Amino acid sequence: MLELVKQNIHMNRFKNNVATQVTLDDDFIVPDTMDDMTRIILSAGDIQIESVKNQVERVTVKGKLNFQILYRKAEGGLQTMAGNIPFEEPVNVSGLEEKDYLGVAWDLEDLTAGMINSRKVSVKAIVTLVVRVETLYDTEAAVDVVETGPSARDRGGWGTDSDSRWSGPEQGDGGWNGGNRGSDGWNGGNSGDEWGKRARSDGGRGGARQEEDGWNGGEFDDGSWSGRDRGEPGSQPGGQDGGLRGWEAGAGEASGDAGEKVKDLEIMRRQADVAVIAVRRKDTYRIKEDISLSGSKPGIEQILWSDIRLRGTSTKPLDGRVHVEGEVMIFAIYAGEGESAPIQWLEESIPFAGEVDLPEAVEGMVPSISVRLVHKELEAKPDYDGEMRELELDAVLELDMKLYEEKKIELLGDFYSNDRELELESGEVCFDRLLGKNTGKCRIAEKLELNSGDRVLQICHNDGTIKIDDVEIKDDSLQIDGVLEVSLLYLTSDDGEPVKAGTEVVPFHYEAETPGITPDSVYQLNTGLEQMTAVMAGGDTVEVKAVLSLDILVLQPVKEPVILGVKEIPLDLEKLQELPGITGYIVQPGDCLWDIAKRFHTTRKHVMEANALAGDQVKPGDRLILVKEVAGA
Repeated sequence: MLELVKQNIHMNRFKNNVATQVTLDDDFIVPDTMDDMTRIILSAGDIQIESVKNQVERVTVKGKLNFQILYRKAEGGLQTMAGNIPFEEPVNVSGLEEKDYLGVAWDLEDLTAGMINSRKVSVKAIVTLVVRVETLYDTEAAVDVVETGPSARDRGGWGTDSDSRWSGPEQGDGGWNGGNRGSDGWNGGNSGDEWGKRARSDGGRGGARQEEDGWNGGEFDDGSWSGRDRGEPGSQPGGQDGGLRGWEAGAGEASGDAGEKVKDLEIMRRQADVAVIAVRRKDTYRIKEDISLSGSKPGIEQILWSDIRLRGTSTKPLDGRVHVEGEVMIFAIYAGEGESAPIQWLEESIPFAGEVDLPEAVEGMVPSISVRLVHKELEAKPDYDGEMRELELDAVLELDMKLYEEKKIELLGDFYSNDRELELESGEVCFDRLLGKNTGKCRIAEKLELNSGDRVLQICHNDGTIKIDDVEIKDDSLQIDGVLEVSLLYLTSDDGEPVKAGTEVVPFHYEAETPGITPDSVYQLNTGLEQMTAVMAGGDTVEVKAVLSLDILVLQPVKEPVILGVKEIPLDLEKLQELPGITGYIVQPGDCLWDIAKRFHTTRKHVMEANALAGDQVKPGDRLILVKEVAGA
């Protein structure tokens, strides 16, 4: 019995992407321990996702908006107020199942902090939550076929005991005996006298004509086509193509043991490129670093404001681990020690590099890894002399890792046998093929007018946030439009309000060439700010330069025809006898050698030999001699 050998393929399938907006609005009272407000200078916030619950067809996202407000006190000086607004948002996700993987991304679209009065603040924000649903699943594809249990030839049962076809355990009149030869049968191991004396003289073109002393070779006789060489009486067919050409050269009867290769099959295989998901996992990477103040700066009495961001992050899979590197950019405003110490600020870049253990990782795998800063804390601490002249950074990165492995899989495309009829059950499976992996750089250079009303003396701090507005698949490329939201903190000539902040947007457009991309393609896009500078260019003009990184992975779902099952049925000898033993054929458009050989009951190898073909390529108009073959007849 024939059995398909199937290979399991581990796939990651994108199912859905749902975006929703959450509006947050709350009022906050300035704590009694803090001074009255006269003006808000800076406000900033980030989203902390606390839990994501899969409730089948619906996701509940729970989290909070953490905000901080830097304001000017009534009697002068700066102070910071912080707080949070919790939220719990249900998101309807069609097709969501309990086993699916959920990823939640967020974007703080707008944050506005306004004074209601000197003791009360209004905080409003618009948050976009994007829920991405993926699922891991296994699909199977037939890659080979083997014989299991007793072979069809050993079992017999094709025809009856007396119709001169193959018999069962005992040979019937002129049949082939599976083990011992009967009166005129074929001996399974060594022939006793000769190959059965039953003469076939029907004059048809159904194989070799047998006479009483064996096979007639080398010529046409009574309209029959014989083998190329005469098989000696009592010899076994095969080596010299004695009589009807049975097994293909180099092939023989399958042994019948479980899992044995079937040697009498003509098999066509085709190669498919598949992007297999090798590993999917989340992990964290922690950064702890001490920062010492320069000798020219006073000690720290209180940290008033801190901004911690990632810049220039990159990842790479290695054997058993994933390498991660980049920079942590730190900006802090603090009150110096001593009553007369002015407000101070500092900017530091902390490079980091390290590895996250991932046993399944192999160097050369294709990564799609997003890196997000999920925890950040900056505290003042004493140095060795007991003075508050050090800052301690504690940051935690979350790595959402997907590693793909490109594999070339040889699928079972088709197969047939010349000694039995095979009915193949066909179907389709969907694979992902890697269409493109691209890390692009988008350079931005723009001059911005601050319009502050006062002369700008110095840029204290700059930072940028990338926001994607639209992604379109067009002209074999992924066309990405978005803005870089530039935040600036600067000093002015106004003694009453020396520190001001502003936000400007710089649009950008990037095209990632991806030949073959279609609307059905699935892309994964991770963005990052690699470099950014903002310098005064005269008057209130600021020149901003930035380099954005866009890490893009594109997968193409491909439907491949596969064989799902096979059924063996007895060979229809009457139908076979009606097929000419030798045929002259002119190749038609759309023909291939495989289809021709299968249709005329022969093999590609024998067609190539009979027609002295150098390869298996044919073209319309070619003339071929086709010789019918019956394995073991």
